[in-house]
Amino acid sequence: MVDNSRWIARLIKNQLIDIGFEDGLISIATDGHQAYLILGLKEFDLVTSGLYLKAQNGLNMLIKVRNDPRERMKHIPFMVVSAERTEDHIDELAQAGASGYLTKPFLNDELSQMVDIICNHPTGNCVRIEQKYKPRPILYDPSMDDIGIHPSIISGFIESTVEAFSQYLVTAIPGQPKSGNGAEGDFVVSVELVDGVHEVKVMLMIYFPKKIACNIYETIFGKLDMDQVGGVVQELGNIIGGIAKIKAAKNPREFLKLTNGGRPVDPRKEIDMHFDMGLPEAWECKKKSIDLVGVPQFTIPLTVESENAYLQVFIQHA
Repeated sequence: MVDNSRWIARLIKNQLIDIGFEDGLISIATDGHQAYLILGLKEFDLVTSGLYLKAQNGLNMLIKVRNDPRERMKHIPFMVVSAERTEDHIDELAQAGASGYLTKPFLNDELSQMVDIICNHPTGNCVRIEQKYKPRPILYDPSMDDIGIHPSIISGFIESTVEAFSQYLVTAIPGQPKSGNGAEGDFVVSVELVDGVHEVKVMLMIYFPKKIACNIYETIFGKLDMDQVGGVVQELGNIIGGIAKIKAAKNPREFLKLTNGGRPVDPRKEIDMHFDMGLPEAWECKKKSIDLVGVPQFTIPLTVESENAYLQVFIQHA
């Protein structure tokens, strides 16, 4: 089982145990290189892997496994588990030899069905199954806001947040973004994304309900430990930031326009933007939203299992 988050790895491991795998026979790797080395030590019945991994991503690891001269590596059931829903990504994995693709969030029954097919009734193709959760095709309507920030920037942060929650097998339904405050939470985590070359800084503030944090922790570890629950929120901030920095880099001109007083950027100029992410900082307190006067900002409300969560985004000149 391969995932670069120890929290997500533990969560999926629990799901595998629930459907019949033995705890002591499940090996966990945190990146593609480590996974490939473990696969070389003994025979396994199944590989489950995330798509976005440290050091070597899931696609590259899959290609390496399928091109390995050892016959068992060419035929081992290899299931990719990810929140990515882009068909191009999935087609690429299928062509590389993935046995199946399961999207997050998923139910135990869906995991069990997928494992049964690729392990006991292999088709030779990349298996997809009908899953209960179906994301909304349109996450928000940009015609209804007056935020003054390009819709592609807002959409990127919404997608990143929804995808991050789904990593915990939790569904987050975004509401209409707004420019004002109104966010609050029992746990708060802050993350900074900085492009030092272009002097752009993005600060993310995630406000998280205590009930959901506790539920996720109990799902992962079975017993609640309030001293450790904050780690769930901190890791969520880490996942949101990791996804968001990739999506944000695709809109360099819009970010520069926001940090340069609204002045447009020369369309003939090529801009390669790259965000570095700081370490997330999390704390527990009943905190209401902050306001940075004069800074482009917006708040995304989310419904998470009937509770309210929020993401605030501030875009500044670094």
